[in-house]
Amino acid sequence: MELLLLFIAFLLDASAASAFLHPSSLSANHRYPSRRPSPTPSKATLASPAVAARRSSRPPDLLKKELLRLSEEAEQGQVRAADVTSRILAVADELASISPVADSASSALLDGVWQFCWNNDAEALALLSNPLYSRATTAYQEIDTSGEQCRVTTVLLYNDTQSSVRLFVDAEPQESGPRVAIKFSRAVTSVRGLPEVALPLPFSGWFDNVYLDSDFRVSRDSRGATFIWTRRPEAPSEWGTQRPTERWSRRLADLLASGRSGDADAGRSREIEGLVGLLARNPTRFDRTALDGERENVWSSGPLWQTVLSPWARTFQTWDTATSTLETRTEFRSWPGASVIARSSLSEDDPSRGITPKGFTTTEERASVRWGGSETGLWVSGDRKVTVLHVDERLRVLEGEGGERVVQLRVPPAAE
Repeated sequence: MELLLLFIAFLLDASAASAFLHPSSLSANHRYPSRRPSPTPSKATLASPAVAARRSSRPPDLLKKELLRLSEEAEQGQVRAADVTSRILAVADELASISPVADSASSALLDGVWQFCWNNDAEALALLSNPLYSRATTAYQEIDTSGEQCRVTTVLLYNDTQSSVRLFVDAEPQESGPRVAIKFSRAVTSVRGLPEVALPLPFSGWFDNVYLDSDFRVSRDSRGATFIWTRRPEAPSEWGTQRPTERWSRRLADLLASGRSGDADAGRSREIEGLVGLLARNPTRFDRTALDGERENVWSSGPLWQTVLSPWARTFQTWDTATSTLETRTEFRSWPGASVIARSSLSEDDPSRGITPKGFTTTEERASVRWGGSETGLWVSGDRKVTVLHVDERLRVLEGEGGERVVQLRVPPAAE
């Protein structure tokens, strides 16, 4: 009898669970939008008119901290005091007005695991505190857009650790704008150690990512429900999932190959910074063979490179771990044939370490200036520390002693 009652309760909760993924006007007959649905809302429609009329003058980090503080005070939305809710929505609108990524639905920043912080959807809040399961201690959402079929998985874990609800959704991010179309696949629940129960959910809808950066997301559906998420470094161990580093790397390489980071596109620069940060914070297997070869410096977090070096020169770096050598070559744009070449030896700080970040010490041995057919030697000496934060067949992400980060892109072979 208890199992029957639990199953009936699960059927009743299924629709509430689906609200956790922002379905708009849920209906079994709702048509799943095409790749390009009806006009995607502009930024002006995503925030209140007062906010849309002017961009926030406050920095995003300050707004995000305020939202997290207010979300904690509101206990993820369980405290429904009108003044607190109004304040959260006002700050969320203010943050949406300065979202750094215009096409947030197709951005690689969307991939990964997101931890739920707050929402004002009554149905979703009811699921978080449903007496059938006890109180939810954590709620996560994993988004994976790397395959042919994009997927969103939402997991709610409850106090007793033996109860959970999992929602599986097929997603279709639009190529431009903030909209992600969703089609529910199934819900799976496990209550107090009893066998799992699965149920199909014939619902569909959409949500808009009105703010997105490398560690923070605000999403909103057409009913006005707002959800606040922060990035979790990795999925809970029981998920058995992998971090989407390949897509982050691919997106970063594509952005850098399409133009210099000094371009006037502030949104593009913020997305680059976010992707570099994600790759730096997520260790991957250290591939020695991928480290070797010539790469060009295409981005740096240091202001000197962006304002002085990049407009006037191009820098290439060749690593050779077999011979433990490193060569850096700087070519000047205004003086063809002129270059500065520095050669260093390499030593690994911890040869047994098989994942990033991977530390190296470089010892400068000699340098020279070349101009035409002549070469002049320079006196150099000293050791420097460099950390490999990420490396694959296309990218190297390095960090110097002072914390400056550099992205190097593989140089394509010369056309015959």
